[in-house]
Amino acid sequence: MTDAPPNPGSLPGSPPESPLGPAADTVLAVLQDPVGAAPCLQVAAAAARALAQPEVRALHVRCDPAATLMASEEVLPEERRQALAAKADTDAAAIHAAFLAWRSPSLPSRWEQVDGVPAEIVAARATAALVVMMSLPRAHAPLTDRAALDAALFSPGRPVLVVPTGWTDGFGRHLAVGWRDTPSTRQALRTARPWLSRAESVTVISVGPDAPAWPDPGLIGAPAARVSFRAIDPNGRGEGESLLSAVAEVGADGLVMGAYRRSQVMEWILGGVTRYCLHAATIPLLMVH
Repeated sequence: MTDAPPNPGSLPGSPPESPLGPAADTVLAVLQDPVGAAPCLQVAAAAARALAQPEVRALHVRCDPAATLMASEEVLPEERRQALAAKADTDAAAIHAAFLAWRSPSLPSRWEQVDGVPAEIVAARATAALVVMMSLPRAHAPLTDRAALDAALFSPGRPVLVVPTGWTDGFGRHLAVGWRDTPSTRQALRTARPWLSRAESVTVISVGPDAPAWPDPGLIGAPAARVSFRAIDPNGRGEGESLLSAVAEVGADGLVMGAYRRSQVMEWILGGVTRYCLHAATIPLLMVH
């Protein structure tokens, strides 16, 4: 385990000191919100326990004030730049303190801070991680945080574990699966195998008026005795609302689902199950695009 102090001088997007590929079981915990840092790290530790050789890499991107420019602005006023810089320093210190309070000798971990645009750095670093962890942006979170989450979610085949800021109940004991027979859902099941195979129980949930064609047990990866199936008729409710309601009823501590069936632009325009779940979820979401 390494414990380096915050390093504001790191080059934006530069690789870690000893880059690890996906086979290294790297859990990349992107920590942008001081309130969400501790829950995100707690879930990172729970997720890491399912991996053979885990290492948690805590990454904080100190946002470049220029990235916060509004569309109507051409120049960032100096007073506002100084205010943003001061807040960035305060947030970085609080997030690093949360990391120091969380770290454990039994779990290899390291801290890294870089300056730059969060979405760009997250997109670059996601490819070298087995799973990316991020807090679910709160209602008034900076747009840069939301862009960073979208950058992670649109990394093809890379699982992203999104953690609500108020979550305190771990991850992986009872997993729910939002089932629909699509490539992204099947990919989500394959990439979630380390967690599904270790879960005490798995509930596969299908939302729709018709009887579903359930996935082969081998795709789920958990022993058949631990897997149950539930078909939900939405009865006029949206698919996302019905799914989250069913997940709450079974008492799951995580939801595995495919993410974004359409392009990023169309998802923003039309919305969908992914966008609804990211808005309303109260449990961790393990999503794969």
